[in-house]
Amino acid sequence: MTKTLKVRLWDKKTGEFNTVTQAFIPLRKVLDWLKLEEEIAEMVDNQQKLFKYFDDLGKGKEVGEIPETTAPLSDIEIFERRIRLIADLFDNKEVTYDALLDNANAMDKLIVDVQEIVMNQYSKADGSNESGKD
Repeated sequence: MTKTLKVRLWDKKTGEFNTVTQAFIPLRKVLDWLKLEEEIAEMVDNQQKLFKYFDDLGKGKEVGEIPETTAPLSDIEIFERRIRLIADLFDNKEVTYDALLDNANAMDKLIVDVQEIVMNQYSKADGSNESGKD
């Protein structure tokens, strides 16, 4: 069974959705997605360390130096970067960052669907060793 990535874009002229599909996702795109997910996880981990540091400090516990952190990505920045990555997955020139923002239906849960498809190319949810194979 071949998996296909799909996005529905609203055509304002016809008042209908056009479905654009992508059957091939290069591993480089999976790597780009994983890098973003790793950056997000590291950011969350750093924030937790910083919160713990100040919590311990407030409780009078002995603390070392303040944990090093980078400026966290905002939810908006994360959303924008995910949308850009999704646009880059498609060979069809109709699917752009702006087209997704303006014409993709928010109720389609595009980011969640793409994340599931991309991550399944990395490893199978069932724990098998056949990553990315159907």
